Amino acid sequence: MKILFICPYLPYPLISGGHTRVFNTIKHLSSSNQIHLLAYNREPVTREQESELKKYCVSLTTIPRPPVFSPGNLAAYLTTGKPFMHVINGRNQALVQAIDRETAGWQPDLIHVEHFHMADCLLRAQASKLYPKVIGEQGVEYLILERLAQVEKNPVKKLAARLEARRIKPFEVGICNSFDSCIEVSHEDKEMIEQVGVKKPVYVAINGVDAGYFASGGKEVTEPSIIFVGTFKFFGNQDAVKWMLSEVWPQVKIRQPSARFYIVGNQPPAWLRQRKEPGLEVTGWVPNLAEYMQKCRVVVAPLRMGSGTKLKILEAMSMGKPVVATSIGAEGIGAVDGREMLIRDDPRQFAEAVADCLNDPALAGRLGGNARLLIRNNFSWEKSAGQLNRAYQETIKTFRESRA
Repeated sequence: MKILFICPYLPYPLISGGHTRVFNTIKHLSSSNQIHLLAYNREPVTREQESELKKYCVSLTTIPRPPVFSPGNLAAYLTTGKPFMHVINGRNQALVQAIDRETAGWQPDLIHVEHFHMADCLLRAQASKLYPKVIGEQGVEYLILERLAQVEKNPVKKLAARLEARRIKPFEVGICNSFDSCIEVSHEDKEMIEQVGVKKPVYVAINGVDAGYFASGGKEVTEPSIIFVGTFKFFGNQDAVKWMLSEVWPQVKIRQPSARFYIVGNQPPAWLRQRKEPGLEVTGWVPNLAEYMQKCRVVVAPLRMGSGTKLKILEAMSMGKPVVATSIGAEGIGAVDGREMLIRDDPRQFAEAVADCLNDPALAGRLGGNARLLIRNNFSWEKSAGQLNRAYQETIKTFRESRA
């Protein structure tokens, strides 16, 4: 198949879960398909980006991303009732023209748009009427804002999150129903989006793990250390770290005074970078994530908002690391509490679970071994690409039958 893949960012380097999913999706689809990548980019494409992406893409076209904050965006947000991310990314006429220009040249079999807020650019293009189109979601977007509203203590931010969720929900459902099919990353997300009104076919293409890179092994961990991994552009990760540092970490230190906490991820905010205390290390982005994970005893996922499956948790489990997660952090993985991970939502119980894993090698080893087996049997990028290929083929078949 010839696939036009439209994305709001260049998926290399792998600085977030979204980048990792898109990059590995393209990489593994490319073995049996021709991928033409069309993406927004903030900066000129580097040689490294071009070299790495052209290993798997027949062509690479970038469009300058529109500014986030501008008088036009503010006016559109206040007058259209559309979600903020759509106002930023979904109204760009240059992208609309690029879509028609690209498709006119080589006529794809299918167009895949990643993220709902990019969708209107395709729907306004002539190509939207000519080719089957798939919308790829990495989580149910309105649900993320609803969960933010539930945990946010600031009344102004709580109200803003609730109002934005109300904007996103009908828009997201409408976008999915405007496409020929929709892709979700978990069966939980598929059920959720269908329950709120999506009538078009919804397929699941799971997240995966590069098992060779995130492999178990190495020296035995002697330091009682824990690690959190996540890009801080996502406000849910900032909330998770704030909750961890204020509600959980002090209790862990009482139970294990020599514990260290590594916080790893792209673009840590100033309040986090400036925090200095014994046992706490904020690294920012690191080039070798597996190396950092390997030297820590426990991986934590204290998320209180989000949707989909969390790649960093899949990667940690692939390495045989014991994971302590909230219910939201564990979503979509199918892990059983006490067997493949420890799932706790109460801060005191979360701290106890972390301390238990730090202090009980037998418990940590059992959880890690079961976790590794679960991931190896159920999550791989090869399996995800196979699911996407089948979804694409069924979408093309249905589209052509409707035109016959």
